[in-house]
Amino acid sequence: MYKKMLTISTRHIMKGTMDALDTAAFSDLFGEKIEWTKYLDVEKSNVECWHVSVPKTPESAEKVLKKIPYDLAACLRFAIQKDVDVLCLAWDAKTVEDLEVFDHESGALKYILTENGRRNVVAFIRELEAKRKEILDAGKDTADDTDIPTVEDIMYDISFIGITKDDLDGLCYCNGWGATDNYDSDSPMYLKLGRDFVPVAEV
Repeated sequence: MYKKMLTISTRHIMKGTMDALDTAAFSDLFGEKIEWTKYLDVEKSNVECWHVSVPKTPESAEKVLKKIPYDLAACLRFAIQKDVDVLCLAWDAKTVEDLEVFDHESGALKYILTENGRRNVVAFIRELEAKRKEILDAGKDTADDTDIPTVEDIMYDISFIGITKDDLDGLCYCNGWGATDNYDSDSPMYLKLGRDFVPVAEV
């Protein structure tokens, strides 16, 4: 049976997600079955592309998309909108405007945000931006040496600064970020392991 396929660049998923796709334990890592096939470039001895099965029913889609890294979930949602059966992620394919593009030259991530985690991070960044604007508009401080973090900045902070143990929730990431040079966020960014972010590999 002929299957409709959508091909997009692997730059729409993070390096950590690519590493996870390249392990046999991918399905077990995120708790749901996602079928994929990788195709090798024989001359270059590396992975040329992945074919990922696209969930076909709303029920199966939501069940799967909540458990996997948000970048891959965004790609699959895009594929669902295009009404295709297979999503092809290829290293030499073009990027599309509707999806984030990631830098694969940076160090590999140890953890990846879930969709829930990304929503929390985006909300935190918006609150930080609002506080920064309020302070600067009032002339209370400067922001010459303070940058508002991006989603990727926080993901790298989780991976390389580390996570801590919370007596109530277990393992988590908790860290404050600066709004201006002398003012921090009203409350720290708090993310829970398993709910907001998951390990790239734990095999």
